[in-house]
Amino acid sequence: MNNTKMILDFESQKENQTEDELLVSDQVEVESDDQDEVDIALEDEACFLASHYHASIDAIPVLSYQDEVKYAVMVRAGQSLSKDDNSFQSLEIRRKAGVARQVLIEHNLRLVRSIARKSEGQGVLLDDLIQEGTIGLMEAIDKYYPNYGYRFSTYAYRTIQLKIKRYI
Repeated sequence: MNNTKMILDFESQKENQTEDELLVSDQVEVESDDQDEVDIALEDEACFLASHYHASIDAIPVLSYQDEVKYAVMVRAGQSLSKDDNSFQSLEIRRKAGVARQVLIEHNLRLVRSIARKSEGQGVLLDDLIQEGTIGLMEAIDKYYPNYGYRFSTYAYRTIQLKIKRYI
C-alpha cells in the first residue's frame, strides 16, 4: 500500500511540472544524443594529437656520442652544486644543466617509444607506457655517468624498461 502511494505521488508531481521543466528535461535527452558526437570528436582529436606527437618525436635527430657526453657533463655539473649557493655563476650552471637535461630527454624519446611498443597489448594504453618510460628516462639522466664510456641509450634502456614493467 505504501509503495502504491509513492507511485501515485510521483505521477502527480510529474503532472504538476511546468512546461519549462519539461523543455529542460527534453534538452537533457538531446544533450545525451550530442554526447556521442562529442565523444567521437574527442577521440578524433586524441588520435590527431597522438600522431602529431609521434611525428614530432621522429623529427628530432639522435645525438652523437660526443653530444651525449657534453650534455651529461653539464647535467652532472648542475647536480654537484650546493642548493644554498645562489651566486650568478652557479645559477647559470644550473640553468645550463636544466637545458642539457631537456635536450637529453627530447633526443631520447624515440628510445622510450620503441621500448613502450614492445610492452604494448598488456591492457595498458601506449600513451601511458610512454609517460612511464619518460619518467624512467628522467631517472636515468640523473644517474648516468658519462666517464664510463658507454652510450646513454645503453644505460637508459634498462631503467626505462623496468619503469614500464612496474607500471604494467
